[in-house]
Amino acid sequence: MESEIKRGVVSTTVDKFQWCRCAIGLHKRTIIDRFEVVNSHDSVLGVNIVSQCINCGKIKTNFISTSSER
Repeated sequence: MESEIKRGVVSTTVDKFQWCRCAIGLHKRTIIDRFEVVNSHDSVLGVNIVSQCINCGKIKTNFISTSSER
C-alpha cells in the first residue's frame, strides 16, 4: 500500500517537473508548418513557424521578421 502511494507522489512530482520544463521551453519541438506572412501589397513581411512539443503536444507559433517595414 505504501509503495503505491509513494509511486503516485513520485509520478505527480515528475509530471509537475515535465510541465515546468515545457513552460520554460526546454522540450524538443517538431515543426508542423512554415509559411510566409504577406501584407495587403503582397510584399513578404516575415515567416511564421508552427511547432508542437514532443512531450505534451502544446502548439507554439513564432513569427520571424524578414523585412524592416512596419
